[in-house]
Formats: sequence, C-alpha cells, structure tokens
Amino acid sequence: MSTTPAALILGANGHVGGYLARLLQARGRRIAVVTDPAIATADALAALGIAGDVETVAAADAVRFAGSGEADTVFAIGGETPPEHLAEILAAAAAGTPPRFVNIVEAAALRHSPAARTLARHVADLRRDRKRLAANAILHAHDSRLGPAGSMPAIAALTAARIAAGLATTPLELVESGPQDWGWTAEYVDAIARLAALPRPVDIEIGSGHTLTTAEIVRHAFDYFKIGVADHVRILPAAAAAIAPGPIDTAALKAVTGWSATTHGRDLVRTLSEGAATRADTGD
Repeated sequence: MSTTPAALILGANGHVGGYLARLLQARGRRIAVVTDPAIATADALAALGIAGDVETVAAADAVRFAGSGEADTVFAIGGETPPEHLAEILAAAAAGTPPRFVNIVEAAALRHSPAARTLARHVADLRRDRKRLAANAILHAHDSRLGPAGSMPAIAALTAARIAAGLATTPLELVESGPQDWGWTAEYVDAIARLAALPRPVDIEIGSGHTLTTAEIVRHAFDYFKIGVADHVRILPAAAAAIAPGPIDTAALKAVTGWSATTHGRDLVRTLSEGAATRADTGD
C-alpha cells in the first residue's frame, strides 16, 4: 500500500475519465482507476499514453480501496446508470475516514435517467445531512477527439472528412437540437478538478456559455473541409419539447471555481474536424 493517497476514478476509460486522469497525474497526483466495460469507445487511457502510468483497481476491490483510506478523492463517472459497486463504495467510505466524492454526471442523463437523478440527490444529501465533502459536477454537452462517435459534432466532422477523402457516404438526415451549450471535454476536466479541491464543494453545472445548433455544427465542419452542405445533409425540424435547455450560468461557475472555457463554437468543431481521421470508433 502506497503512503500517498490516490485519486480513484471510476469509469476512467471514457474520454472524461481519461482526460481527468491525465490532468491530475500531470499535477502530481497518484491515480487509481476502475475501467467500465460498458464504455464502447476505445480506451482513452491508452489513447492518451497513460495506461501504464496509473494503478488499475478491479471493480470489486474499489470498495476496499475507497474505504481503507488509500483514496482521498473518488470521482464517479456514470452514464444513464451509476458505476458498478458505487453504493457499496459510498457506504464503505462513509464508515471510515470519508474521501472527497465527486459525481460526474451528464446533464442529459439527469433529464432522462431516474437512476442518475437518484444518485445526484443522494450525493447532495450526503453533503447537506452528513456533512460529507461530496458534490455533483453536471456536464453539459461536450466532446473531444476521444469522445463517442455518435455525438453530433462527431457525426458532422466524420461525414465531412469522408466526403473530402472521396469515400462513399449515405446522405445525412439530422434533427435540429436548437441552441445547445457545447464545450471541449479536455477543458471541462479542469473545472471538475477545481470543484473537487474546494474547501466546501457544491453542486455546479459545467458548460462553455456558448451555444451551437445542429445546423451550425454541420456548417462549421463542412466549411473546415471546404465542402458544401446542401448536397449531403438535410436538417429536420424538432418538436418544441425536444429543444435543448437554456444557457448555463457561467458567471456562477467562474465565481465558484475560477474556471471558464476557452474552446467553443466554431473553434470546437474545427478542433474535432482536425482529428476526424483518427477519431475513435470511425470504423476506418
């Protein structure tokens, strides 16, 4: 057992976990990770070149690891469902010297998943009722070159890249999302790390403060490859109920964490387009 407490990241093989592990390691932290077999994208830890530099903990051993004092911070990255053994990890941690706990949850999951909402409420209750250093980091739409191939920016960038390369593509039909806050995952993890380090963590929404519509994402991606959109993509209108929620309170985010986004809008889509040929899960 190392005498240096670790940051334990549950679900570290996804792009949020991979970038968070790299950031914390660069800041001198000992990193322990639990990978999530449900994550379908390529292993972000391997893609970032740090898989051999972090400690891998089996999901079943994470309960002991969190409860024994080896971890001073636990980051739980879930999708529609919480990470495996999370309830036991929280119980074990509460029984001893509890580590800091950050639940990293997608804003979309909170809208659609009862399990995600239940976990977020539990984390808030731990902080309010049991005085634990626990918080929810709520991520609004974000992407990176290691993100899922099914995200809107990925679809636009990969389609444009294939057309530019002369590859056959099926004409694309996309539903307009309306203005939606989009940001760069590799930046968002800094906001998460800052939240975890606060003397009194609070629930916070993380976003760029800059919106993109589906039509704008497609146009920026196709402009990058100097291709016209009209012959390749049709944007379908969405029902009013499907339109994305309003803007993020970035002033509150910056006041609490000192963080603000620098990559957004056209620059975000261009950055994704630059790496479209090597993006995970392209099938090429």
